[in-house]
Amino acid sequence: MSNVAGRDRRLLLKRFGWAVAGAAAMGAAATALAHEEDWRKLADRETPVKGETWRLGDGGERSSQFDAQGITLLSQVPTNQIGTGGSGSDCWGYVSPSGREYALMTVETGLGVIEVTDPTNPVVVGFIGSANSIWHDVKVLGEYAYKVNESGNGIQVIDLRDVDNGNVSLIANVRQGGHTTTHNIIANPDTGYLYLAGANVANGGLIAVSTANPQSPSFAGSWNNRYVHDAQVVTMQVGAYAGREIAFCFNGGAGVEIIDVTDKSNMVKIGGSSYPQIQYCHQGWLSEDQQYLYVNDELDEGVTVSQTTTRVFRIHDPNWTGAPGSAPSPANPVFVGTFTSGRAAIDHNLYTRDGVIFQANYRSGLRVFDATADGANPTQIAFFDTYPGSDSANFNGAWNVYPYLPSRTVLVSDIERGLFVLRLDVGPTAQAVGFDFEQAPGGQVGPNEAVTVRVRVDENNVTPDAAGYRLRTVVNGDALGETAMTQVAGQSDLYEATVGGFACFDRVELTVAVDTQEGLAFESAAVAFDVIQSVEQIADAEQETTEWTTGGSATAGGWQFGTPVAAGRGDPPSDADGTGGAWLTQNDLGPSGDGNSDIDNGEVSLVTKTYDLAGGGWVTYRWWLNDVSGGTLSPEDYLSVEVRVDGGIWRTAREYTTAGATWRDDQISFGAGEEFEAGQVQLRFAAADFGSQGVVEAGLDAFFVQRGVCDAPACPADLTGDSLVNADDLLVVLGSFGVDGGGDATGDGFTDADDLLVVLGGFGQSCP
Repeated sequence: MSNVAGRDRRLLLKRFGWAVAGAAAMGAAATALAHEEDWRKLADRETPVKGETWRLGDGGERSSQFDAQGITLLSQVPTNQIGTGGSGSDCWGYVSPSGREYALMTVETGLGVIEVTDPTNPVVVGFIGSANSIWHDVKVLGEYAYKVNESGNGIQVIDLRDVDNGNVSLIANVRQGGHTTTHNIIANPDTGYLYLAGANVANGGLIAVSTANPQSPSFAGSWNNRYVHDAQVVTMQVGAYAGREIAFCFNGGAGVEIIDVTDKSNMVKIGGSSYPQIQYCHQGWLSEDQQYLYVNDELDEGVTVSQTTTRVFRIHDPNWTGAPGSAPSPANPVFVGTFTSGRAAIDHNLYTRDGVIFQANYRSGLRVFDATADGANPTQIAFFDTYPGSDSANFNGAWNVYPYLPSRTVLVSDIERGLFVLRLDVGPTAQAVGFDFEQAPGGQVGPNEAVTVRVRVDENNVTPDAAGYRLRTVVNGDALGETAMTQVAGQSDLYEATVGGFACFDRVELTVAVDTQEGLAFESAAVAFDVIQSVEQIADAEQETTEWTTGGSATAGGWQFGTPVAAGRGDPPSDADGTGGAWLTQNDLGPSGDGNSDIDNGEVSLVTKTYDLAGGGWVTYRWWLNDVSGGTLSPEDYLSVEVRVDGGIWRTAREYTTAGATWRDDQISFGAGEEFEAGQVQLRFAAADFGSQGVVEAGLDAFFVQRGVCDAPACPADLTGDSLVNADDLLVVLGSFGVDGGGDATGDGFTDADDLLVVLGGFGQSCP
């Protein structure tokens, strides 16, 4: 462990609720820690939130649980989908020579490589395992990634040269001079050098590493005067140090220290600075014009400041009129102020691009600031909160952000929730097309019905290419092509297109897509609908109370149907739909009449009867999950929904972990292209409280099962649905000849000569 000035380990443990005896029980894990705030991170650890990869258009509760402004969630990859998983840590990016884009995301057990060329469809293409550690760091030089961690392996050299073909390989674990562990790794693409910070050699200082042989990096020198926590190393472009390679080091209680590393055998400190209320100078980044340095402190929130506080230093000023020796420079960084998000969360890592600051702030997620007007006073313009329910000063949530992909897709790594793939939609440099549907089909459309889509577009700093806007059609999961959209007369930003000819029980998704002259690609959220004639409701939970079964392992809190007693300990004060009844966990006042009727010591289950959704359908319901012991559920507490179809295995459809004193809505769909296949469907609702302190209550109400009805058409030759068989129907057949589509008059799923014969045979007829 480093010797951080002014800190005593025992006092720090006591301050954050750790007993010294408890710390001793950490054993070897404690001795591996690199700096003092690591103890707090261990104390705040939570179980990662597992789940399936979420993509824009999937819908469901996950898409709406994150507070956001000016940022769109394109996809999310939980840590359990990345190799062998565990908690998350760092992220970086890579662009292959072909232009395809990749996220590099570290988890407790190694490094995942995820293709994000289509940011709404991330694909994990490789995983490199390593010694288990909750601290990993990764950077890229050329076509290689270099990764370090706090548990071993030295420098892992990872070959990305064939990543486009799904091949990612570990070349070597490079250990030299006794080096095994490192806290951070830094890259300067201008010089091709890597730098290690917080390693177990060279006093934990700054170590220069040559990549002249990219597969065998070698130590080239070090600055070992003190422990270096993190750094940015750049080639200066302005001022007295232009052309020199300068390291801006963030050194805990020592503040910012600035080292000239041009000569690797003789690295020299040229300047440094501290700032008011310093606790632990953690990380920072220069503005791209190299005028300002923005610095994070990782231990001040909740101690010396009440809100996220980022420090600003001036390191160059072309308009300086004072004495030359007092001018801001790397040798004389001048503290000029602070800025804040207004939240209580801890600021962690930040980066700058095009005058915009992207900052990963633990429990308040990603915060984005505009510094184009005044670099000393950035203003917040957008945010995406990856940690729902709390912005407190704890070590959970967003660890890192990477904003440098050419597409401007933004990557955020989250400790508990994995990789977030985001799009910044606002700000002076945002390049994004916004889509606002003014006309689109509802949830159901009739067979062979024409569908017109109108969308209003907002072109933020981009220009569509010659192909313009296209309406993409996906039927039952299969892409059927694109239809050019035309500009509506007199409306420069309004476009429309018409498609149709869909068959009974088709599941159709329509999106608007555009490529831009700037080389970017954008696609709207999907407009989805089912092709049916009508909807039939076949189940209502309030009419089936004796046909469902209850069970579970908990000692209290089993499911019951009735009117809420509103005991006031986390249970709902009333039912969700006003009918008077709902399914609730132990709906009584408890054995002593005091309302102590919540779930205890296990799980309680509620299993529905089987429903016939062979033709597809939907289950809609409202759910309740609350915890009055602070409103934050323990990691072991949840309300889950499982589904099985045709008597198969139970599969998790939802897992709710966010407490709240309100009824919330959800829907699960079955059929082609839906979440689950069509068939004989059964659901199981399971609520759990495994913690000893929680007061967990769950509820279920407004449960309905609906299915589509689609009778065979009385006149199959009438493909347009206008009750006539005429030239319009013939054009439908000819327009979709040889493919699946609206010309299928025989119902065999294909348009061919048989369908043409059906239309010709009924030509001129009227249909009922």
